[in-house]
Amino acid sequence: MYTMSLYESGDSSGEASLKDLFENKVKKKLVKKVELKRLAELIVKGGWPEAVNISVNGAMKITRSYIEAVLDKDIIEIDGVNRDKQK
Repeated sequence: MYTMSLYESGDSSGEASLKDLFENKVKKKLVKKVELKRLAELIVKGGWPEAVNISVNGAMKITRSYIEAVLDKDIIEIDGVNRDKQK
């Protein structure tokens, strides 16, 4: 599964791109104000397709589950060290 961009989820006009950003081609421009709460919601939803049309609390559960899976499995596979995931 791949994550979605803010453009794909309808939360961005698509006028700026990461490619343009890294090539120093992004021009400063006034855009509509984004409230901190909305910005936090976009971060929590994180571009996961199944999180687009669900509540922020539901999206938080998806994000938490993903992070726990990384901590439980993926990090151990890198170096074989068992860590206390509560730290």
